[in-house]
Amino acid sequence: MTASTESKTNAELRDANTCIALGAGLGAVSAGTALVAGAACPLCVVLAPALIAFGAWKRLSASRRPSYETPKEHRGPASPYQS
Repeated sequence: MTASTESKTNAELRDANTCIALGAGLGAVSAGTALVAGAACPLCVVLAPALIAFGAWKRLSASRRPSYETPKEHRGPASPYQS
């Protein structure tokens, strides 16, 4: 794994962790508001699970990425009929 690929993966993992933390924090604030005021913001009810799911998906896709990336100029043709 090269340094640039490793730093790119670490940046994506940080972004994913930030999304998960924001979703959890928004969910906690929404739950606290629902307990105190008796009503929750409808936008918070939708966004909290969406942020958590997006962060989990982004984290999974970043961890599944291969540790090597082949430069485009070294790849073969897209089909056997192209030269």
